[in-house]
Amino acid sequence: MEIPIRKNLLYYSSIIYLVILNTQILLIEPTFISPLKVGLMAMAPLLLFATGLVISKAMICGLAYWLLCFFPALLQGNMRFSTLGYLGMFIFTFIVYYTTIIQGAFTLLKFKKILRCLILTYTIFLILQQLFSLIGIGHFLLINLASDYQGLEKFRSLSLEPSHSAVILSFAYLCYLRCCELDLGRKPMIRELFSGNHRWLSIGFLWTMTTMGSGTAYLALMAFTLYFVKLRSIVPIITGLVLLFALAANIDNKQLNRATKVLIATITGDTKKIAQADGSGATRIVPLINTFTKLDFSDSRTWFGHGTLSDDPNSEYSKAWKNMGKNDWFVLPTVRQYGLLAFIVSIILVYVCCIKRFWSLETLFWFTLGMATLGNVYFHWGTIMMLTAIRYFQEQEERNLIIEK
Repeated sequence: MEIPIRKNLLYYSSIIYLVILNTQILLIEPTFISPLKVGLMAMAPLLLFATGLVISKAMICGLAYWLLCFFPALLQGNMRFSTLGYLGMFIFTFIVYYTTIIQGAFTLLKFKKILRCLILTYTIFLILQQLFSLIGIGHFLLINLASDYQGLEKFRSLSLEPSHSAVILSFAYLCYLRCCELDLGRKPMIRELFSGNHRWLSIGFLWTMTTMGSGTAYLALMAFTLYFVKLRSIVPIITGLVLLFALAANIDNKQLNRATKVLIATITGDTKKIAQADGSGATRIVPLINTFTKLDFSDSRTWFGHGTLSDDPNSEYSKAWKNMGKNDWFVLPTVRQYGLLAFIVSIILVYVCCIKRFWSLETLFWFTLGMATLGNVYFHWGTIMMLTAIRYFQEQEERNLIIEK
């Protein structure tokens, strides 16, 4: 009886963690640092020991990552333990979740239902926010509607801001597609995704992504076309993208225009042009370009970071953010704060626990939408949790093990 109780405790705890790290409910989580998340994540170490300590890849990589964040910041004298303590909470929460996954607590069908519920709930909240805004109500916390996003241009749905929702939904739908692959033994076709049980989920996903008011959402939708690329479909996909760019040039859709400008500027590789095209989109692309092209390997800060950076408007970080297109120091957040060594270990963690294939859409999303960062941002951890389950199911299939559906 003891083992089922432990397994159930991990299972339900992991569902809670998966949900809270992929949502933000303003009524009880009004700020970026959520007391709800802090309280529940603080219980993760206790859960880990109470249900039986398992030495896993997640534990080894997670603790190594945290130590490589802690000691450089300590040695530089630029450390806020509250920041590193918060990071430790995310890491232990992920370890608990990973332990649940590798013990087979989730079936493919159960996980697919969770993803379905998550995507549809985001859609329902967004539609409610749009309806309330149409009748002149711009602040109603029961549906996550707050006055800072009034109007019919920007809606946060079930996260802290529209760009967060775009990232979470992109990963959730990609993971849903992977579940369908495992079910069918092949990639689902576009017409299949808009029929049968998938119809309302796909319609809801597209509606939410195109009407939430996020340029990031449009960039993600453009990236999704790669999922369906086949030799025979290259022509219609290219035609569709050309039509999309033409549409952007002729309609007054700010987010689509921004996404198009960012994409065109990204092709040039000019960080100044990317920053000028769209500040929000640039924060996801400019750091990636700078990390792989502008690092000074002779500088100790490249390897050990700048410590737990201050948000003070006069700090070096804030100045770099304001001049992101001109400042070579504006690199990926993990590299900025903790250095290249910590970043390398965080990437190892992601690729031994979460993403199975490097050359994949998961990698593209992780390095762009997720900014290849495991920091103190809730949805970065929430998205890799979704990827972790998919990797587990893919490994089961590869080993010719029966995936319980």
